[in-house]
Amino acid sequence: MSKIMIVEDEIIVSEDIRMILSGNGYEIVAVVAYAEEAIIMAGRQKPDLVLMDIKLAGKMNGIEAASKIKKQMNIPIIFMTANADEETYKKVHSIDPSAYLLKPFNNNELFDSIKFALNE
Repeated sequence: MSKIMIVEDEIIVSEDIRMILSGNGYEIVAVVAYAEEAIIMAGRQKPDLVLMDIKLAGKMNGIEAASKIKKQMNIPIIFMTANADEETYKKVHSIDPSAYLLKPFNNNELFDSIKFALNE
């Protein structure tokens, strides 16, 4: 069973993703709303994959947190965002994510991205 951490500051969205994934055999090791907390929890929980929103509560955004997680722990990242602008895309691309999902996305897009990132 693959372990996934969800980093999303909208409770309804994070709970929906958690329920969908756990109902399909994935172990959700953490659901966090702050980038700083995501870095700490990634180190503690050692997820196989991080689903990362870009705009988060707190001082740090998801791109900064993902960069630190990738550098320190080499955990694959899938970005989830409503931001489709060129500047955001360039910043995200520099981190070499496994996927970039635009909200709202459907379950098939989410599962396909996870399977690709985890080589399932």
